[in-house]
Amino acid sequence: MSTVKPALHRQASLEAALQQYLSTGQPTLRAQALSDVERLTLNPGWLLAAPQLTGSHPLRGEALVIADAFEAVTNGMQTQEVMQELETLSRDSLFQPWKHLVLAVHFFYERLDEAALAHLGRVPGTSPLAPLKGALTAILSSSAATLSPASTALHDQIHIPDPELTAMAQQLTDTLESEQETQFWSVMADFLEDTATGDELLAKRVALWAWNQLSWQTFDEASLLELTTVLWGKAEAFRLAALGTLSWDAEGASLLWGKFLIHGLREEVLCGETLVEAHQLASEFLAAAHETQAVHETDSLWLDTWEALHRTLTSELRLRRLSLPPLFEVEDQMDPGLAPTLARGQLDLFAS
Repeated sequence: MSTVKPALHRQASLEAALQQYLSTGQPTLRAQALSDVERLTLNPGWLLAAPQLTGSHPLRGEALVIADAFEAVTNGMQTQEVMQELETLSRDSLFQPWKHLVLAVHFFYERLDEAALAHLGRVPGTSPLAPLKGALTAILSSSAATLSPASTALHDQIHIPDPELTAMAQQLTDTLESEQETQFWSVMADFLEDTATGDELLAKRVALWAWNQLSWQTFDEASLLELTTVLWGKAEAFRLAALGTLSWDAEGASLLWGKFLIHGLREEVLCGETLVEAHQLASEFLAAAHETQAVHETDSLWLDTWEALHRTLTSELRLRRLSLPPLFEVEDQMDPGLAPTLARGQLDLFAS
């Protein structure tokens, strides 16, 4: 029996696959070798130490990006710069599964379970990361019965119920089910006001949850908009409203996003790359609205409102001597086959 440790044997196989990838010019052989590299890479640090890769080789550069980001999200020291580097990975990079695992861990610690699960869903089951994907998915899904004893112990440490949050959730659920609108908004206001200063992220998650509940209630939406405006200003209130209503009112969500753009400029919370990204997302909101209109044959009155909002937005940009690429013409018909991913589920906060 070989005395070589499995990890060292795997690393040696990885370096052999790297040598094959770098030394052949035959496309099929290169593709197979790169596939082997992906399958054998249990640690991006192995590529950093591989003598076959020069310091300037793209594979080494991508391995460094992943290694830095993975270390950052697991030790709580992630920075905006480190996370932004993940976007430099090519679409066909063998590190794409690693990127999604890193983002899943990041959102896991941010308590954004839906975002974490969305990224875990993009890690292939054939990836060497599949065991980590399975464990984290089970924890996020509270499927402790499927975990090993060690993972179950970790699950129990992570999922410690907060008595105050549990009581609040029960109150909100009860008032929803019994359609006690006044009581619902009273409990919601108390919770948001108490939580916003100490755990703003949690408060915003609850606000998003409330917007989703309004899809099946006749409660006055203006109440929630007013609550969030008092806490975070008009821009953030409209942003949360747009994200929270997209799944059940795409036309309305597009208008709310337009208001977010306008008030984001006025409140000076949108500038530079943030403004460009928010403006680009407006196209996807509009595409989602067009798709909903085509499927459900709803009226197009929202287009008139959007055009008015767009004129206001254009004026706000001109006042600041800013220019952005034009959005698609709202009267154009969108190809249903090009429906954006934003229309296929709740955006939640990982859209920010």
